[in-house]
Parts: sequence; structure tokens; C-alpha cells
Amino acid sequence: MTSPEARLSSVTGDLSPGPAWASGLDGVAHLNGTRCPRCDMVAFPSRSVCHRCGGADLAPALISPRGTLYTWTTVHVSSSRATPYTLGYIDLPEELRVLALVQGDTGSLHPGLAMRLVTASGGLVFTPAEEEAG
Repeated sequence: MTSPEARLSSVTGDLSPGPAWASGLDGVAHLNGTRCPRCDMVAFPSRSVCHRCGGADLAPALISPRGTLYTWTTVHVSSSRATPYTLGYIDLPEELRVLALVQGDTGSLHPGLAMRLVTASGGLVFTPAEEEAG
């Protein structure tokens, strides 16, 4: 990954269907981003100008719904939502690192764990990929 710290994004805001995410042709939820045809940089959320090369002809791009867990934390005190809840940084194949809600057994989370994006009541969350069958 090239300098992921400079490419952090959050998917914890308003996650109702719309500009931030869509269902791809495969029926799976994907994040909506943009891809620069000049340097192939993928950005999330969508941008009008490439922050790598300055190109202004960006095209819509569906971002992979699978990634790996970089790190996580469980929040126990919040004035904005019910607690506890878990947030994690997920590294995506497009060289993006996103901050997102994480569901699943927090005792089984570990760096490098395969994660997938799923729709849940109220929006999107990442969950361990091995929990697909459940």
C-alpha cells in the first residue's frame, strides 16, 4: 500500500443508499468512488479533482466490498449513538483505508482479518468474511 495514512476516508456518516454506496451488478454493496484515468488513482468519497495528479476528468468507480482489518476500537461512551459499538480501519485493494463500523465478535478481531462490506439496518458495516455463511 502506498502511504495509506494520507488516504483515510470514513464510511460512518449517513449510510442510507445514495451517493456513498450502491449495489453493484453482482448484487453486493459497494462504496462509490472515483477513478482518475490519467494516473489510475481511486478516491473515496467521490472527488471532482484527482489529489495525486490534479486530473479533472474523474470517472465513477465501484470500490471493492472486501478488505483487511488494519486496527479497531470499541467505543463505550458516546453522546451521538448507542454504545458500545466498534470502529475499524479497513484496507481496501484500491490502496484506500476507510474508517467504518465493524460488526462481529470483537474477541476474534485481529490485524489482517479478511473483512467484507454488508448492508445492515441503518446502513453499511464491515464484518469478518468468514461470517458469510452465518
